[in-house]
Formats: sequence, structure tokens, C-alpha cells
Amino acid sequence: MLLEVLEHLPNPEQLLKQIRKKGRKSIFFSFPNTGYFSYRLRLLFGSFPIQWRVHPGEHLRFWTYRDLKWWLNEMGFHGKYEITIYEGIPLLNKIMGSLFGMGFIIEIKNCE
Repeated sequence: MLLEVLEHLPNPEQLLKQIRKKGRKSIFFSFPNTGYFSYRLRLLFGSFPIQWRVHPGEHLRFWTYRDLKWWLNEMGFHGKYEITIYEGIPLLNKIMGSLFGMGFIIEIKNCE
């Protein structure tokens, strides 16, 4: 199983299809929020949003909330996922998460 996962890491879509076959009830994963306000400010002043913390290859996709929803629907998960916004600016990330949340935790339900 681990070898299969490592083999598909550069292709998250294929990896998700493989993991979905093995998941029992739900699959969880996370993405950084490229639409986070400080990243938008970096773009405004000519710098790309921060892409990594430990290693340059740790993130393969850089999406906003809207992009993430589009991708999940394109993958065929219409109505089968829940997106939770985490970190960022407390309270504001609850009101306008796509702007003030630093990342997303995705739960894809009913994998069986």
C-alpha cells in the first residue's frame, strides 16, 4: 500500500482514486489556502504566496476555496465532501474563511 501511495504522490487525482477504493467511511486531507489575505497581499506587492515550510516539494496544489470546490466536483465528489477552514485569524476565519483561513481540511464521505 505504501509503495502505491508514494508512486502516485505527484498525481493527487490518481492518489485520491486509489485511496478512495481502500477507505472505509471517510478520507481526510488538507490544502493550504492560497486565497489567505496575507498571501493576497504578497501577490499585490510582487511576491508569490509562501509555498512551503519544511521542504519545497511539500505542496503540489495551490488553490483558493472556490478552486478546491471546483476540483472536488470535477473529481466526482458532488455533495460527498465537507470543507473545514482552519487557522488564520480567529473569528474572521469563521465569517469569511476563504479570505481569513490559512488552510482547508477536506473530508470525503461514504467511500465504500
